[in-house]
Order: sequence, then structure tokens, then C-alpha cells
Amino acid sequence: MCKDNPMIQFHFRQLLEDKEFKEKRSILIFEIAEKTGISRVTISKIAHSKGDYKPNAEIIEKLCLYFECTPNDLMTIIPEEGEGRKKKGKKNN
Repeated sequence: MCKDNPMIQFHFRQLLEDKEFKEKRSILIFEIAEKTGISRVTISKIAHSKGDYKPNAEIIEKLCLYFECTPNDLMTIIPEEGEGRKKKGKKNN
């Protein structure tokens, strides 16, 4: 992964656990793939992502519809370390 790009932290596993708890049953990746039309490989990449997988808008939309959530619930964008400091650290005297 390139250091210049922000990372995406997915909350997929937490959303899945919450859905399983609410529905009082186990949900397999195969079922999610079937209901969303997203391949099992892609879902697995998201579930096990270390911040390096960047899905397209269609995948994000399908997962949000499946989990009945917003993109903010599904993922968090972690800015590059120091990115915020560059702007805040400048002083104009």
C-alpha cells in the first residue's frame, strides 16, 4: 500500500455480528454473496481488510442495503498520518 493514500477501516465484522445477534442466527459469507450479488472473494477481502482494499461505490451501496446502514457505519477513512498536521501546523505571522 502506498503511504500517500488514506486507509479504509471496515466495520464489516461488527455489522455482521450485530445482524446475527438481531436475527438470532449465524450468517455465512456465502449467504451475503447470494443476497447482494457481491462475490464471496470480494466480501472476504472486505471482512479481512487491513486498510488496503478499496471497493467501488456499487459494492458499498449493496453492503449498506444488506446491513441497513450508511457508508459511515460500514467504513471509516483513516487519513495519512500527519496529513492533518500539515494544514494545522502552519502559522502565518
